[in-house]
Amino acid sequence: IEFLEETTGRSLDMDRLREAIELSRAANNAMIEIHQLRKKIPCPLRTRDAFNSFGIRIAGDGLPDSVRFFETQLREVKGRVEGGEGAIPEERYRLVANGGYPFFAMDLLDWLQEEFGAIVVADFFNLTAWKELEPAADPIEFMARKSLYFFGLETLYGPAENTIDKIIEDIREARVVGSLYFTHFGCKQGCGLQKIYRDKIIEKLGIPTLVVDMDISDPKIVSLDQMKNKIREYMKMLESKK
Repeated sequence: IEFLEETTGRSLDMDRLREAIELSRAANNAMIEIHQLRKKIPCPLRTRDAFNSFGIRIAGDGLPDSVRFFETQLREVKGRVEGGEGAIPEERYRLVANGGYPFFAMDLLDWLQEEFGAIVVADFFNLTAWKELEPAADPIEFMARKSLYFFGLETLYGPAENTIDKIIEDIREARVVGSLYFTHFGCKQGCGLQKIYRDKIIEKLGIPTLVVDMDISDPKIVSLDQMKNKIREYMKMLESKK
């Protein structure tokens, strides 16, 4: 704090910090409830809509608009659950995804839903990266503790086995039948986790994982067609096991 005050010439407003933390807590806890509701059958939230939470929580943490977004989305999702309404017309496959999606081709997720009736009902960054936040007695300690798991650091930096064990319990509850692992070329931590995760999920749940090599922003690494071909073969394998 002293360094920032000296560098910027501005003093910390502790009351404003507490206000931002309360907004962050409200958004965080609403988001957690939304992603737990994805476990319902049929899933009430499309994959791309679900992943939006990730960016909004990073870019809008502590802002009133984030709270409004998540509270509005929560009401919408609860309404679908109460009405037994799924996010896609025919839900045939429930998937879990890990790693960053190919941001240059997010319509890949729409294609999965339309082509195969496959919807991602759990993903690492929105399943494990956040915990329900209690009121903060000390806002500085609160921020330090939150930083320990923000952006999925518990998963990326370990001990990974503990986090994956918890994820597997969530996956079991969500009745997942397939698993996709997007290995972003630029993320060595995420790529390094793939064998631990793949081995554990097959051991505990008997679910095979498809590793999709890609880069989140560069189609020259792996093209959209190449990713689709791999996923298409995997979906054929899931179909054969039905």
